[in-house]
Amino acid sequence: MAGLSHIVLHVALCRAASRELTRAPLDLRVVMAYRVRKPEMDQKFTIPRGTSGTATVEFDAPQGIYRLMLATPKPAPCSGVDYVAVLPDHDRDVSATLYDGAAQPMTSLVVAGDRPSYIHMAVMMFDGRVTCGGPVGNPAADAIDNVTGPGAYYASIYSPASAKDPKSRVVAMQIMDSSGGYHYLHVPTDFPQFLSGWPQYQRYDVTMDVVQYAATKPEDTLLCPPLNRTSAY
Repeated sequence: MAGLSHIVLHVALCRAASRELTRAPLDLRVVMAYRVRKPEMDQKFTIPRGTSGTATVEFDAPQGIYRLMLATPKPAPCSGVDYVAVLPDHDRDVSATLYDGAAQPMTSLVVAGDRPSYIHMAVMMFDGRVTCGGPVGNPAADAIDNVTGPGAYYASIYSPASAKDPKSRVVAMQIMDSSGGYHYLHVPTDFPQFLSGWPQYQRYDVTMDVVQYAATKPEDTLLCPPLNRTSAY
């Protein structure tokens, strides 16, 4: 079906699940839920006996931002939860971790989009006092999980500071130029008020026009080109 992406989910097993798999197969429930509609997927996969460390399951999903929920039943009750961006027609690998007992999501902002595969890039955060055309300084210490795939990238951000003050952080796309220097393009974002709620999502496509624009500008400064802002769930 057009628009579907193939997801390869790598699950790091918890201690209880690993112990149980030495004796018998174990069911893994995988739920991909939208924010307001019924879940896109609620499926059980069987992890074969003897599996240790990491299990892998595969499925297809349409574009969207999902709450990924994982659970194994007694006698090895473990769980995992995270937020996952799926872009249309972009297959991707997703890594998740199961924990003994209940798990809490740790994502407050998701940024994702298309990218030229040969471009070295990453989403970063800086102090909110950085201004357009000014030096970016050192990156903030917020946790960012940057993942790149064929033609796409995904960044999950956990920022307690932005929950207290949404203006305390600036999100930027770091792009390496041909000489090994770095350019930083401002990514307009909004942060949620509560870390335990649904994350904000911003799609930011890194096109060749964006790369060529950055290449003509000074390095290590915050560039703020006019952009058409889009986001959806």
